[in-house]
Amino acid sequence: MKKKFVILIFTDLDGSLLNRDTFKFDEIKNFLKDLISKRIFIIPNSSKTENEIIDFNQELDENLTYISENGSVINGLDLLNANFPDKIVLSREKNEIQEIFDSKISKNLKDKCKFITKMKKKNK
Repeated sequence: MKKKFVILIFTDLDGSLLNRDTFKFDEIKNFLKDLISKRIFIIPNSSKTENEIIDFNQELDENLTYISENGSVINGLDLLNANFPDKIVLSREKNEIQEIFDSKISKNLKDKCKFITKMKKKNK
């Protein structure tokens, strides 16, 4: 029995798929659609927000799996495999990060840390 291979292409958007000056992808749109039609998964991985990548998907007229905000959210995993969740959020709320910091970091290391929120504002 032959193994079925799946091709995944992870790519940045700005300066990669999107023109670095115009942020358009007209020149490669048909090529991308051809790859997608062959069941080759294009997975944008970008610092862009979810909404910006949703706009990209809409302009491409495709529903792509994507990684946004420098890896803090992965959307559309279920498009790769129906057993996967739709979305994984890897970022945390500030208070949750603070709780982890307070409970897991040694006092010695905490004493070496400086938080912007606790610094005094310098008067001009």
